[in-house]
Amino acid sequence: MTISNDNFWLWVDRHIADDPVRLRLKYSHTAGDIDYNAAITQIECRQRFGKKLAATLAAIPRFYFPSKLAGEQSTSDRLAQFHASLVIAGSPIIDLTAGLGIDILHCSDVCSSAIAVERNPDTADALRHNAALKPASVDVVCDDCRHFVAECGPSASATVFIDPARRAADGSRVFALSACEPDVTAMLPDIAKICRRLVVKMSPMLDISHTIAALGGCSRIIALGNTTECKELIAVKDFDTVCNDTVIEAVTLTASGSSSFAYSAARADDGQCRLAMPCEGDYLYEPYPTLMKIGAPQLLAARFDLSSFHLNTRLFHSHDLHKDFPGDIFQIERIVDYASKNIKRLKNDYPAISISARNFGITAEQLRRQLGVRDGGDRRLFAVTSAANRRTMLITHPA
Repeated sequence: MTISNDNFWLWVDRHIADDPVRLRLKYSHTAGDIDYNAAITQIECRQRFGKKLAATLAAIPRFYFPSKLAGEQSTSDRLAQFHASLVIAGSPIIDLTAGLGIDILHCSDVCSSAIAVERNPDTADALRHNAALKPASVDVVCDDCRHFVAECGPSASATVFIDPARRAADGSRVFALSACEPDVTAMLPDIAKICRRLVVKMSPMLDISHTIAALGGCSRIIALGNTTECKELIAVKDFDTVCNDTVIEAVTLTASGSSSFAYSAARADDGQCRLAMPCEGDYLYEPYPTLMKIGAPQLLAARFDLSSFHLNTRLFHSHDLHKDFPGDIFQIERIVDYASKNIKRLKNDYPAISISARNFGITAEQLRRQLGVRDGGDRRLFAVTSAANRRTMLITHPA
């Protein structure tokens, strides 16, 4: 088998820094005991996905990518490490849509046994090869997860993972769990027979309230991402617990660790947000994208004792610095009314500045063209609508 061939991997190591395009031109039609197209795919995937899969590639140096698409669709090591925290430790785990297997490889370290279900034969073969290079055992089943679940015997202690396709067959985005493939909501009766806990990874485009209802309630909904993007929604449903409420949580993976903000869905409307304009020298707080996804801005403002510009602006400010706020913090240098006389002056003062527009009536790019400034510099302009419905520009720098 190609991926068990020592010469294959020695060739990959020897050319690991070479240009894959040039390698394909030179070797794609070369005969021998090496599948050069597959070997070049390994080089290309390591160059493209080496950062997001650094831990996996360090643990499994001969990790095999069946295709570039499999690498693109795989979860990252950091997300997989968080996913592993959601399993019932010491119990079996079943991943119904295993793909490249990054999740199951991480989760298998804390579970008593692991089953990975993957319907693509090439991807299943690659996962079987990769799993064999790890100490923890993973049983790989090549099957459609719907058939597997229907035929699988009961295993009430297991954690089941499923990550339904986040786009329709025509490539368009989906906005309801039942529109994903496979339809998890239709599988729930069968899934309930084989597990104690279900973890559903979903598109961040899905509506949280609709998803909770579609699953018949769940114990947790998590918006998971980094400081610049909400990557996914995760629903955790415990079948042995009657769920009358849901904990809604934003988890942001940062360079130094993670940040979390959680609240009870039943208390989402608690807290009041003061509407006020800041003063120069005050601090401006921009929530991470995961917090923007889970909503509850009034609760967030109340918890950190912040004021808001406007209920629809989703930015906050305070005279005091709250270093533990789950987002980016800026200090306000200048407050400028959105007026023609000020627009003409700003270009001279800030020829290069980054721009964000929130509830402003025009986009950041439209405002940039009006101001005639370049993107860049060490300052950021926030264009906002104030509590008095006045359009205002705030010149800030990172706190």
